Amino acid sequence: MAIGPDGAVHISYLGYEHDLRHAWKETPDAEWQTEIVDESYSLTRTSIFIDGNNHAHIAFTSEDDTNAAYLVKYASNAAGTWTTEILDTQSREGWNPEEENFLPNLLPSLAVDEAGTVHIVYNNDGLIYAHGGSGDWTFALIEPRKTYWSSMSLDGHGWVRVAYMAADAVWYAAFPQGYSGPPLE
Repeated sequence: MAIGPDGAVHISYLGYEHDLRHAWKETPDAEWQTEIVDESYSLTRTSIFIDGNNHAHIAFTSEDDTNAAYLVKYASNAAGTWTTEILDTQSREGWNPEEENFLPNLLPSLAVDEAGTVHIVYNNDGLIYAHGGSGDWTFALIEPRKTYWSSMSLDGHGWVRVAYMAADAVWYAAFPQGYSGPPLE
C-alpha cells in the first residue's frame, strides 16, 4: 500500500487470474478504481510506491512465458500508460514444490527518490540492489549469501536502508543511493 501526494490510497495485488492489478481510492468515501497492470502469471509479493507526480511504480515477480524461470519485473505508469520491464531472472531448475520454501525468494521492495530514480532490492542468490529506470539500470550485489526476505526504505539523506534475512538471522545494511561497489562487509 502507498499514499499518493494527493492523499489517495493505492494498492498493488494479484487478481483472480494471477495478473498484477493496481487499485486506488481517492477519498475514504470513494469507490475503488482498478486496472490490470500486467497479465503475465504473477507469483509473489508486490511492492508499490507513488512518486511526487502521483505516478505509480510497482516491483513484482512473475513466471516467464515458458514457465522455465521466475522474473523480477518493474512497472510504471509515469509515461501515461503502464510499461513493464524485466530486471532479472531466476531459473526454475532445482525448485522442488515438495520442499517447504519452494517459491522463488525474489521478493522485491522498491522506492523512488525525489529525483525520480527508482531503487529496488530483491533476492536472487544474494541480495541485489538495482537503481535507475526506463531500461537504464545499474545492479550491485549487496549480500553474497542466499537471502530470503528484504525490505527497503530511502532516508532523507541519500541513503538506502535495507533489512533482510540470511543464514537464519535478520541483517541490516545501509549504503548511499546509486551504490555500485563490491558486496558490503
